Amino acid sequence: MIGPIPADGQPLSDADCAAILRDYDLAPDDWRLDRFQFKGGGIVLNFRRIWFRSATPRRAGKPPMVTLPPKGETHVNVVFGDYQIPFHDVALHRHSCAYVRERQPNRIVLLGDIIDFPSISRFARNPYHHAEVQKSLDVAYGVIADLRDAAPSAEIVFLPGNHEERLQRYIIQNASELHGVHRVGEITPVLSIQHLLRLDDLAVTWVSDDFGEWPQSRLLLSPYFAATHGWIVRRGAGNSARATLEKMGHAVIMGHVHTGAIIWRTIHEPNGKHTMHCGVENGTMCQIRGGQGFASYPDWANLFHEIEVKSDGTYIPPRQITWLNGRLFC
Repeated sequence: MIGPIPADGQPLSDADCAAILRDYDLAPDDWRLDRFQFKGGGIVLNFRRIWFRSATPRRAGKPPMVTLPPKGETHVNVVFGDYQIPFHDVALHRHSCAYVRERQPNRIVLLGDIIDFPSISRFARNPYHHAEVQKSLDVAYGVIADLRDAAPSAEIVFLPGNHEERLQRYIIQNASELHGVHRVGEITPVLSIQHLLRLDDLAVTWVSDDFGEWPQSRLLLSPYFAATHGWIVRRGAGNSARATLEKMGHAVIMGHVHTGAIIWRTIHEPNGKHTMHCGVENGTMCQIRGGQGFASYPDWANLFHEIEVKSDGTYIPPRQITWLNGRLFC
């Protein structure tokens, strides 16, 4: 923070800043003066959004246990993924926060690849698709804090994807002795997504598995339905979900491929009965135009899903929320 700002020989007080913010219909408690510039005989003020004030901390780690709603009720899960921050669709995110604010889900699932991390990728740098690590972290914190602000009581769960895994791989390859280093008396590594994004402050649970993070980590939305970032890629919408469903053997919602689809597979049992399992490709929250620097005219879809779980563990067929021509369609 740079200041105080001299104005007519007097420092610009907190009350002055608050009055200026109110003139622009902004809440003074949500902004702070960051820096200023002298231009054209006047002063240009730059304020920074205080995205979120600390919530009740939650310990990151293994996925939470499945908790079913009381009899006759449902639990609502809203699943977002593949933001590829800072290359996310800002308008889509803004409207999605409005949707969350109105819906007030029980749980928000972040399905991985929330951050892009192009500068520490193993692929060659693309000058048209580049973002520093710090910028990516700053923007990602703001996006997650927006969701927390929209649904203060919701459980928020973060399943890492292959883009989050880039940070761990980069540290292991370039400074292996620093991998896993943590502050004395704590267990969360300092150079980790959990620590750098202040996920505990945002009351966000980081999901890991005994055998690793991506692609192993998954979350049970119900005893019959799991969420995972995904690792299987098949050409054509729906085919990756089908292959993942067949591999895992149960209903699943996945990200990773940026396509959107809901498919069903019927499993026949020896006793003549059958069950139907759902496979969902969750779409993407990123900008489609430009293909994120690696895909030409990609067949991607801006959408996310809502999944309601009943008290007996069964689920209502997933509902697709689609972003089309500047509007959300539910």
